[in-house]
Amino acid sequence: MLKQIGGKDSARAVAVALIAGDRSSPGVFNASLLPDAELVLRLIPLLHGEAQPRAAWALGEFRDPRAIPPLIDSLANQNYVVTGTATDALAKIGTPAMPALRAVIVTQEGTERPFAILTGAVEALARMGRPAIPILREAFEAEGKGLSNNLYAIVRALRTIGGPEVVPLLAQSLRQAGKMFDEMKIVLHIVDLGGDSLSTQGAAGRLMLTVLAGMAEYERELIRDRITKHLDAKRDRDELCGTEPFGFTAVATGEVTPKGKAIKRLEPNPEEQKWIVFMAVQYDAGFGYHTIAKQLNAAGVPTKRRGEILNLLHGGHSKAAVEKRFASGRWQSGNVARVLNNKTARAWLAERAVAPTEAAA
Repeated sequence: MLKQIGGKDSARAVAVALIAGDRSSPGVFNASLLPDAELVLRLIPLLHGEAQPRAAWALGEFRDPRAIPPLIDSLANQNYVVTGTATDALAKIGTPAMPALRAVIVTQEGTERPFAILTGAVEALARMGRPAIPILREAFEAEGKGLSNNLYAIVRALRTIGGPEVVPLLAQSLRQAGKMFDEMKIVLHIVDLGGDSLSTQGAAGRLMLTVLAGMAEYERELIRDRITKHLDAKRDRDELCGTEPFGFTAVATGEVTPKGKAIKRLEPNPEEQKWIVFMAVQYDAGFGYHTIAKQLNAAGVPTKRRGEILNLLHGGHSKAAVEKRFASGRWQSGNVARVLNNKTARAWLAERAVAPTEAAA
């Protein structure tokens, strides 16, 4: 139940229970009185005991950078529950964990690391989404001379993240596969071509693979262009695209799409829009997302989804990977960034030509 709720409060409850039952922590009469920083330090040694999965989960909820190195070491554990929980924890820590994960997968020549740590680090980056693409691209290029097992994991991670940025890398992996087959004298036959066959042996086969990769990239761009134009047209009609953005309220129009989904129109929410102006002015004044989030929390401004039950996938694709968590309503740097970079909000700000005096009002 605590894992479903998530957050630091749940992590504290788990940490207190683990520390209270740990005989190697003498002198702790009431662990609930310890601050978060001390709880993290006492949880780290428990990554080597029977409480590994729960300790790793709690460290991920605390999001303390000091837990990054021991969590990376836990990726080599033979218990898949431990490695999976450690991977989730690193993904939750997010950006602070990226340099350490980069150091794992972008290894120097002559440096060897356990394969489980390499694949676990790649999976953690995949769950972080698009911000991890530059690191995965660097690792992809470093592994580019041959399709090692680590490169396979990187390609899977890029495919999981998706988006137009990864298409050239995926196409390049196909070309590298053809070169590797030639060097190792391996011939790949593609036989499901309506009775004809295609082989990677020789210049003609490599040319065909390159053409197929290029056509796949071209088709991906066409699909992306069609989707972008369709969404732009919906925004021009003030229709809801995706989730309800901060600053607007979605109202049913009574119409439905050909698939039977209700069409909703976005109407201004003045109470929320004044805080969009505040965020924009503060950001233009040089304040970072984290500072703006602290200012909003201090002012008691709720987020859009306060009190809702969120279904978090953390990079997974199955119902079993869904983690339920209550939205606390408190702002974080990522919430502020999403509001200020939302296309609907940016178009509204551009129309208003927000000036610093509006925030003061």
